[in-house]
Amino acid sequence: MNTTQKQNNSNCICHQPQVNVVNFKTALVGIDHIAGRFGEVSIYTCVHCDTLWLHYFMETDFSNSGRWYRGLLASEFIPNLTPINAATYLEQLDYYYFGGSYFNSAGAKGSGLLKLS
Repeated sequence: MNTTQKQNNSNCICHQPQVNVVNFKTALVGIDHIAGRFGEVSIYTCVHCDTLWLHYFMETDFSNSGRWYRGLLASEFIPNLTPINAATYLEQLDYYYFGGSYFNSAGAKGSGLLKLS
């Protein structure tokens, strides 16, 4: 996928798996209701370099179920972005970052199918 950014700086802190959310401006896209996931989909914009990220967060009523995914977001995809196609978009990226209590991780790099069930 093309992940051209306005000011994509791969040396920026936002290109690390473990980044505090204070480093991003957040715009909620909506909730993914497919199969009862209730995944919260947002666009994160790095406050340091303006890199765009797609963020997907979900949590169930079970303990240790919280999980998040964050992948580079191509600006040309934004007009087509919906909560329903966000997970598929992330799965098609070369890599994304993920973490949360479900993974017992503050952040790691991964690729492929998301664990949403």
